[in-house]
Amino acid sequence: MLTPQQQEAANKALENFDFRDDLHKITADTLVISGKYDGLNPPDDGKEVARLIPHADFVVFEKSGHAPSVEEPKQIPMYSTSF
Repeated sequence: MLTPQQQEAANKALENFDFRDDLHKITADTLVISGKYDGLNPPDDGKEVARLIPHADFVVFEKSGHAPSVEEPKQIPMYSTSF
């Protein structure tokens, strides 16, 4: 979990980082993952990204924050075989 100060710093660093208008151009099969407890990129944001990418799938990792591949590494192979 991020402290409120860390959350604020992360949000400020990313405030102009927005590629949503270009996501429709992605042609590769895409898996968007979010950690349920991610304060930096919450699951609702991941759902939006997946919705904007054609043929994208979306998965929430139920025990993770911002680093699902580190926090729940055993879950990754289950999803990686679908692509």
